Amino acid sequence: MTRILVTMPGKYGDILWAMPTARAIAETFDCAVDFMVSGAYGGIAPLIHAQDYIEQAIVNEAWKVQETAPITPWAAPLRGEDIGAYDHIFDLGYRGWPTEATLAEEVYKNGMGVARRMLVPLDLNRPWIEADPITHIDPFVFVGWSDQWIELKMGVTLAVLNVIPDRYNLNVIHPVDSRHKEWKLFHDDGNGLYFYRADWLQAVRYMETAECYLGCLSAQWVLANAMGKKTVVMEPDPQRARNPLFWLPRERNHMVIGGDALPTHDARHTGDLLREVLNGG
Repeated sequence: MTRILVTMPGKYGDILWAMPTARAIAETFDCAVDFMVSGAYGGIAPLIHAQDYIEQAIVNEAWKVQETAPITPWAAPLRGEDIGAYDHIFDLGYRGWPTEATLAEEVYKNGMGVARRMLVPLDLNRPWIEADPITHIDPFVFVGWSDQWIELKMGVTLAVLNVIPDRYNLNVIHPVDSRHKEWKLFHDDGNGLYFYRADWLQAVRYMETAECYLGCLSAQWVLANAMGKKTVVMEPDPQRARNPLFWLPRERNHMVIGGDALPTHDARHTGDLLREVLNGG
């Protein structure tokens, strides 16, 4: 039986962008693959393990990564017996600043550089993350913000709540250690805005159930793409919002654009676009 190891140091979004390449490798060799992440990003391992093209998810605590751009070291430190256990090892970490059109394509290029045969084509239209939906929950928008610019983002969230169709709630899904708890005054008071602490396995079930995604270009946005969800992106960081490397040009993805044809954090434009998407746009 062929044994294959795929490695990616992080961050969470980069790991999720690496998963389509891991699937392509699994389909090329007709076997599930092991997927290794660094200790710093081991929290996503249960989500990786749950995918049918993954044999096991491995957290390498000896992989001490540095939060450089890109993360280093890009290759996992492996013991001799670990190397000998695999027929192929694919280190998918970025060797330098990406040069391909998107991060997912950069990862695939790294995979092609290691392969001894042509990999099956990268498929970003077919969902690569699956989960069981959460049942018995009212229709909702999955709201996913990173902590950066969080004061602005929560202000936009409250403004948007007033203009979306009444049948939808805004469910803010966030990790335990995030700053979202600072807005506990607004939690679960029946006004259509709800906050849920979630690990990656819980977040993926919320995403599976959600009507669409509202948020920034966070790892949760990558998760939405991994599950084929419609997204509305309000990204206040201009370096991320205007760099095509961080975007995935698909019909399902919608960036909030201002009157100057540039990305904006204007709450009115955000509400208008989200309402349009929820109404079938």
